[in-house]
Amino acid sequence: MIKYFLSLALLGASSLAIAEENTNKLDLVSAYQKTLKRSPILKEAKSQLEIAIAELEQASAWLNPDFEFEMENFNGSGQFSGTNVAEYTYSLSQKFEVGGKRTARTETALKRLKAAEADYIIAERLVKKNVTIAYINAVAASQNLKLTEEQEYLAQTVLNTVKKRVEAAREPEIQQRKAEVAYATASLKRQQMAREAQLARAELATFWGDSFFSEILQTDTFFSPVAPEDYQFYESKLAEAPQLRRYQSLINAQKSEADFERAQNIPDPTFRLGVRDFNENGEQALVAGLSFPLPIFNRNGGNIRKALSEITVIEQQGQQARLSLTQKLDENWQTWQQAAQESERLQSSIIPSAEEAFKLAREGYDKGRFPYLEVLDAQRTLFDARAQYHDALMRMHTSRANVMAIIPDTQPSLTELKE
Repeated sequence: MIKYFLSLALLGASSLAIAEENTNKLDLVSAYQKTLKRSPILKEAKSQLEIAIAELEQASAWLNPDFEFEMENFNGSGQFSGTNVAEYTYSLSQKFEVGGKRTARTETALKRLKAAEADYIIAERLVKKNVTIAYINAVAASQNLKLTEEQEYLAQTVLNTVKKRVEAAREPEIQQRKAEVAYATASLKRQQMAREAQLARAELATFWGDSFFSEILQTDTFFSPVAPEDYQFYESKLAEAPQLRRYQSLINAQKSEADFERAQNIPDPTFRLGVRDFNENGEQALVAGLSFPLPIFNRNGGNIRKALSEITVIEQQGQQARLSLTQKLDENWQTWQQAAQESERLQSSIIPSAEEAFKLAREGYDKGRFPYLEVLDAQRTLFDARAQYHDALMRMHTSRANVMAIIPDTQPSLTELKE
């Protein structure tokens, strides 16, 4: 009888599983790919990258030459009236940057481009992490909904059994009232989980700009536990984190900026070469010139000190970022490890023991050996263990996503596991 009872209890879940096989499924890879096409965070990061590329192109450009035209000795008095003895000069002048200004300016833009590339990687990892967590939350909510549906079905089945025993005077009526309360509680819990599952799916859909999606969520990755490596393994990779590489690129860019400001103290010469026409006799002659500013009143000292101080500011920001990342890595690694161990223990021993206890309680109740409270308690214990298992899996995948968003990819992600 117990086998028949359990088969009835799982009938709703089995029907759902059959329906899922005939429905389009959404896996984590598809969710991430859909998000990549529409994510405003990535679009902004890409625009910032394009800005940095344009700044590098502009920084490496040479200065433009100047064309000059001069007209002298005209509309004066005497022989200088009119333009008969006027002189026309056509010349080109070119300023030459010396002292490494162009090189320093180009290096500054190049290092800022490296920082923008790191920003794009950071944005991509952030989107990937957020989508992963939202997907895991949606899967966990759907699994909890199935669990409460099964619990409601079991409560209904037990209620029917208790009613028959009360009608046959084999149980007091109070047991029926307890069974009715258990069923009503399970029903309310199922309704709550249905709302939470709907909200979780809606939150996931917002990542690609929709309010809902009709596909069934793929659950294979959710039930694929992944234990972390030793903490030292991840700690050794922390220096390669794009968040820290970004600050190093900014520091290098600011050092090049300081070199540029120092070079500004070196005068840039301007050379001029042209031709002068003499209207009086129709002759021509070359003209040449050289000019450069004299660094007497402004030696660019303020800008140099500012650039050097900004290096210190960025270095301190980088150190603070490293401390923050180290703390996040430690917290999430510990949560990952604990949740992985917890889920493994629940799956291997606790849940099987709870299932066996429920089976024995149900068999004993059918034979009149145990009171109904034993069945109710065993049922509650079983479903609490399953809910705890889902919670452990969710915490494991969430903390893992947080770790992989910090350090370079050193293990296959959930999407790679699926592929």
